[in-house]
Amino acid sequence: MGVVWSLFNLEALVLYFLHQIIDCSIVYIIFIAINSIAIVFAAAKLNKVVFAPFCLGYGARLVILFFDQYTLALSNMNGDIQAYFSAALEYYANPNVMGAGGGMYSKVLGFILRVIGPSHLMAAYTNVLLGMTTMYLLCKVLQLVKVSDKVQRIAVLWLALFPYSIYSSTVVYRETVIAALFMASVYCATRWFIQPGIKWILCCLVSVGLAAMFHAGSVVLAIGYFLIFIFYVPGKKKFVIRRDSVAVFLVILAGIAVVVYNPSLFLGKFMSAMEDSSSIIQQFNRNTGGSAYLTWLRASTLTDVILGSPLKAIYFAFSPIPMDWRGIVDAVTFAVDSLSYFYCIAYTIRHMKQSPYKSLIVALLCSVIAAIFVFGIGTWTAGTAIRHRNKIFAVILAMFALSTISTSPQKQLNSKQAKLFVKEA
Repeated sequence: MGVVWSLFNLEALVLYFLHQIIDCSIVYIIFIAINSIAIVFAAAKLNKVVFAPFCLGYGARLVILFFDQYTLALSNMNGDIQAYFSAALEYYANPNVMGAGGGMYSKVLGFILRVIGPSHLMAAYTNVLLGMTTMYLLCKVLQLVKVSDKVQRIAVLWLALFPYSIYSSTVVYRETVIAALFMASVYCATRWFIQPGIKWILCCLVSVGLAAMFHAGSVVLAIGYFLIFIFYVPGKKKFVIRRDSVAVFLVILAGIAVVVYNPSLFLGKFMSAMEDSSSIIQQFNRNTGGSAYLTWLRASTLTDVILGSPLKAIYFAFSPIPMDWRGIVDAVTFAVDSLSYFYCIAYTIRHMKQSPYKSLIVALLCSVIAAIFVFGIGTWTAGTAIRHRNKIFAVILAMFALSTISTSPQKQLNSKQAKLFVKEA
């Protein structure tokens, strides 16, 4: 995808001069067509196993992108999308002014619009490229660890056609930026696991840090990475607990806790929905919205929040849960979306012991669980849960794929061969 992004930057440079003197509507379409050719070549460089799913995913996103541009049926489904773009337009007009839907994402998007012009199409297409970058990084991780062709095809196709992944990467949503940065961190951690080097540690942590700039709660993903970077010994291929390592890890956990439980940082992601709220307890108790769940669960102290967080986490990860279904739409959503998360996580937990990448899976699983707990505390509706958990879907698919790699069949075969040899002797 490096070539694709380089081409996009070159096009942005051209648009910087063009959009100030002419209407670039046709130029935008031409540039998207050129980028599409580059993406097909990028897919061809991966391998033939993922070529078709990769191109299919891109094609699906283009179709939905243009459908939305001519109807705005998708962009008008969520007020946050409109707020992000409106704030970006305000930043485009005047960098010193930005509306309520602001934040780092709107600032970055506003800067992009200042370069390429105030185009809703190109703003959304940037997210298409980010969605494809997430998919590309997933492909690279699967190839690094030599996952079977069948599993590669399934995992990439799953991400390519996953309904909410398509939706979030064709509208002006910040979740797509965060998902791409999360997957970049997984790629760097995998590279370090295979061939340890300080540059991969730095790149991994920088990716998480950048994600946290868009969404402060994203910092908890670093927990799993610090776990493996501090305790895993590549030479012994296992975790080694040492007193000094434990002390360092506890200090890091304390630092992350400060970020997470500081309302001005962690609750920044909720500010558009909680202008009158200023505490985690109030956020935990919110239950407005048609798809609100656990409306009976209330907290009066931080201890109540901690005790109730496991249940909130479960609902966040798998809602809409059957007892909350309001109709056929919720049932279909559960079958297509919720069960995907449940199956991948359950499969990973059940089979990761057999994988040579077990330690890496443990680290990723710790990060995912931390993210589910933290995001779950501040989420109270199934719709919002579906949106926010999509950030970690590619990471969960990577864990699932890693857990399919197993050395046990070979060991079992060798054992049978040994018994047969003894019997014949």
